[in-house]
Amino acid sequence: MGDFKAFMMALGYIISGQNLLSGFGVSTEETIDILMKFFFKSQNLLKGPLVDDVPLSEVLPIRNYTPAPDERNYIEWLIDAASTSHNTLRRQEGFKEGKIPSAMLYLMLHHALDLNFVEVSLKLHLQAELINNNQLIMAKQEPAYIHVAENVKQSESKWNYLYKKESKITGNQDLEIGEYIPKVIKTHVATAYLKEQVEALTHLQHASTASLERAFVEHIDLCTYRLDAWKNGILNYQLTMMRQQGPNDNDEIPYRRGVYIGAYGILEGVKSEHKNLSEIKRLDDDIKDSFLDPDHALYRDDTNGGYIAAPSLNHAVTAAVLRNGYMENASQANPDLLSVNLSSERVRKALGLIEGIRGGQSLSELLGYQLERGLHDGYPGLEMDVYIYELRRAFPLRANKHSDTRTPANTPIEEIEARNVVDGLSLINHLKTQSANAVYPYGKSLSTDGLTTPMINAIKAEVNNIRDLNDAVSDVAIAESVHQVVQGNYDRGAATLNTYSKGTFPPIPDVVQTPRSGVNLTHRLGIHLESGLNPLTSPTAYPMTPRAKGEPALNKWLAGLLPDPDSVACKVSYYDHASASFKEEEVTQHMLKIQGIDLLYTLNIDMEQAVAQIDDQVIQYIRDNFTVRPDAEINIKYMDKIPGKTSLFELSAMINSLRSLVLNCRPLQAQDVTKPTEAKEEDTSQWQLDIQRIALNKSGLESIMANANPLKATISGFTDAEPLDIVQIINQSNTWANSVLAILKEALAYGNPQAAIGSVHDGKASLFRLVMKRVNETIERFEAKLVSSQQKIDEANLALTEEEKIALLALAEREIKTENTFPAPATAAAYLALLNTQKGLFINKMNALKSIADTSNTSLTSLYNALEAVLPLSEFDTEEIDLAPIQNQIVLFCVDLVSRLQLLVNDLNVRIAKVDGFLAEHAATADSRKQVQALENAGKAIFGDDYKMFHEFTIDAEQASEWHNAYLAKAQLLNHIQTTGGVDFPLDDWLYGLARVREKLHHWENITFLNEAFGKPELQLHPIQLPHIPNDHWLGLDYPEDFEINDDKLLYTAYYPAPFDASKNQCGLLIDEWTELIPSKKETAGVTFHYDRPNSEPPQVMLLAMPTDFRGEWQWSDLVDAIHETMDMAKKRAIEPDHVDDSSYARFLPATISSAQTIPLAPSLNYSFNNLVHEILLKNGN
Repeated sequence: MGDFKAFMMALGYIISGQNLLSGFGVSTEETIDILMKFFFKSQNLLKGPLVDDVPLSEVLPIRNYTPAPDERNYIEWLIDAASTSHNTLRRQEGFKEGKIPSAMLYLMLHHALDLNFVEVSLKLHLQAELINNNQLIMAKQEPAYIHVAENVKQSESKWNYLYKKESKITGNQDLEIGEYIPKVIKTHVATAYLKEQVEALTHLQHASTASLERAFVEHIDLCTYRLDAWKNGILNYQLTMMRQQGPNDNDEIPYRRGVYIGAYGILEGVKSEHKNLSEIKRLDDDIKDSFLDPDHALYRDDTNGGYIAAPSLNHAVTAAVLRNGYMENASQANPDLLSVNLSSERVRKALGLIEGIRGGQSLSELLGYQLERGLHDGYPGLEMDVYIYELRRAFPLRANKHSDTRTPANTPIEEIEARNVVDGLSLINHLKTQSANAVYPYGKSLSTDGLTTPMINAIKAEVNNIRDLNDAVSDVAIAESVHQVVQGNYDRGAATLNTYSKGTFPPIPDVVQTPRSGVNLTHRLGIHLESGLNPLTSPTAYPMTPRAKGEPALNKWLAGLLPDPDSVACKVSYYDHASASFKEEEVTQHMLKIQGIDLLYTLNIDMEQAVAQIDDQVIQYIRDNFTVRPDAEINIKYMDKIPGKTSLFELSAMINSLRSLVLNCRPLQAQDVTKPTEAKEEDTSQWQLDIQRIALNKSGLESIMANANPLKATISGFTDAEPLDIVQIINQSNTWANSVLAILKEALAYGNPQAAIGSVHDGKASLFRLVMKRVNETIERFEAKLVSSQQKIDEANLALTEEEKIALLALAEREIKTENTFPAPATAAAYLALLNTQKGLFINKMNALKSIADTSNTSLTSLYNALEAVLPLSEFDTEEIDLAPIQNQIVLFCVDLVSRLQLLVNDLNVRIAKVDGFLAEHAATADSRKQVQALENAGKAIFGDDYKMFHEFTIDAEQASEWHNAYLAKAQLLNHIQTTGGVDFPLDDWLYGLARVREKLHHWENITFLNEAFGKPELQLHPIQLPHIPNDHWLGLDYPEDFEINDDKLLYTAYYPAPFDASKNQCGLLIDEWTELIPSKKETAGVTFHYDRPNSEPPQVMLLAMPTDFRGEWQWSDLVDAIHETMDMAKKRAIEPDHVDDSSYARFLPATISSAQTIPLAPSLNYSFNNLVHEILLKNGN
């Protein structure tokens, strides 16, 4: 009876399974094999590894399972085995210590390859017509038993088809099919899937174990309970079919692009809470007509929180969050919990305190200031200062907390604390914890002498005031934090609270700012320069200077802007020793041969270094063209007015403004004349900068080097020699100095900081002064001796006796001669005659010295030789002029010349090396921007970091056309403001207004004023407005009231040296850039209101919907049904394995069922191998 019952249950199991399948359209004529299998109620837990027997890693792949030297992981072994033969795959040999991997992934991968080999072998048999279709179906079925039945012609094992030698398949009667398959795996049609399988393994062989584990587990899930994934796979196939088009001419398969974006939501089970509502019978007059209906009553929920109007939607969201927090947490017992009061008065006071915190003060100090100020100023009839002192003692601000109140080190701490302000925050915190002591003296031992009720009320009022201030700051802080969070700025929201809690630098709160919308106007002011200039063509009557060669366009514009070089001058006065008088000369810009760009970089009256360069050039010109002794003072009178000319001082005002513009601007670019919203991510215009501008100046530096090095070697050859050839050094010193000056003068034109011409002149002047000092001292001594000698001669004439006369004449002789005549003349008359002769020699020597002192000779060598020729003085003076110190100073002067040259050479070496590097960068790239950048850097290397070079750029046809049309319409653009507005010069009014508030426009205004004062043509600005619209109105000033501005605008205003030519390259300076907002007449405000929202949540997921049928257009029902199906699938997706086990579908799952054999005689997957059962069997000799 038990067997019959079991039979009937099994039969019912099979029949119910077939009925289930037939309901899905599956043919059940033959019993499905899986329905003949019955599951045990008990299972054995698989305890082995999933992927590897070491801890999983996100970086490391599967460990090596084969021994050295050919170390491979088991996936690599599977690839090699499948590429060798099935026998290699089946035997699983070559692992370390002969241990087959027990990882579940290995077992399943090995089984998959094994089955595919069998599948390929069957396909080969079918193609060779060795079996028919029916035999193929029978061969694929799992036999109930293997090698058990008697009188069987061939093995029931599926491996039988792999270990046969069929020449019809292999073409070789000695080759097994299992060995043949790997040889044709890449070429034979029957092995296509096996080839894909091996290629798939190559993608996995080096993957990290953690990623393999995730993918493997997901795969197992697909084989068990993840039924939704199978359906999604079908949908993915449908999506691919929708996107895929036919192949194009290049055999590529393009995909249709584009997607419609919308929003969706679904709400289920909505029910009313049956709230008590009260009827509204009266409304405000402005809304009653919209809401009150005589036929339908209007009701109010008494628990509703109403609405809040806010200046923006973000503010409305912030208000909703704050309001909701208050409504959810406040109660009758604690009505102020989470309340926030942002009235205008409180916000204004809070912002005042926040500004103080931003200024470096603490909240404690600021609250204390407010308390003390209120007590001191707010109650004129009461003497409150004594109680301020008492409050300071009770709540002292920490000593020396603020730098402004820091006190000397020896001051007693009590005195320090008492002298500081009250710690307002400490007082507030005290009141929070000591609610029973809420009135002065707040539970402290404070003086109450003379304290009256009005005084107590006054203290209470001011304390309440600072408590309100502190609460206002807290409300603004929490509102700002919430405001940032609701906009998604979580970090800033947290940082806001952090700054207030720590008293650091809080930002200006956004929550109290009213956002405005409107049309954005982008203003740009430019100066256009002439393009395509030759760097050697000078705009003046003399050659180009190095700076002008480097930037010819700017130099030409400056030449037309500045007065004529012959009319720019300065007065120079100097002492002329030849005429023994002061002379004055005029030195013009033309005489100095400097260009306008040189004045731009050097004429800076406010900078000593810049003025020194002009000084050096002027002084060098005077010394080159006039006979001025080195020690003669040269005075440059920059500020003196010169009739008919412009002084350098007068010109400096214009140069200062020009310098401020040029040095603080950047080169104009094509995108600067494009509306910001239309600017391309990548500017396609080509930049151009003539490399000759760098090459010419680099050649100039190399020329200076070529002159400096030989001269340095020549001078140092003498100054470093031992012994020194003093005579030769002195004879060459003046020539060397002049040669060094010539080299430094060349370097000065490049603005080189080592071109210190003045130091060489100072060195020569020092030597001249040293010689003149010695000579003048000697002349003074000679003159004194001559006077003394004459006095004694006069006394001798008055003497009574001959002896007295001779004695006095002997004394007179000692004044003008170092030794007396011996023997002395016999008579006074003879002595006097001798003395007069000696006196003449003395005077001649003195006059020779005076000729040296009054010489106009400028040569140091000539001066020394002249002095040497006058010497010796031993016949006339015991004190000789020592030439040794002078010689030493001349040698040191020559050594200094070598040092000057060395410094210059070192500097030039660095600059030339940098230039070579930048030129190499220029040659190494084809990117025009990088080329220009390299050349600009080379220019800075030559002239200094503040040197500007302005490149040219191209504009595309579209931009050129729009720019040209906008330029032609510049007059029409101003038509309204000129005709209707009555403004004759709108650009001037616009400029003068902006010049008051924008520094760069102030400089341009100053340039235009001075330009007209110098009698030059007016610098006219021309406006264009982009995008160009015919009959547009300029938005820089007033425009018609009914004119609607529908888009952002670019107002580009520029000076053009010539009418705009769209066919040429453009070049210029972008002087200034700013934006302004034309407010909208209408603003989008926000309203947040309290309503009873159903308990629902947004999906927070993106839903990709597809049509049920490809009609070429969407149907509303497709979208609605897609949402319904999505909700249904969301529920079905929650299926767990336990749900499947309890259903009738459990008999078909999992899809990982495999035949298992203790001793493998056919393809099988014995999961117990994961628990190392095979190793136990091997140990037992099985």
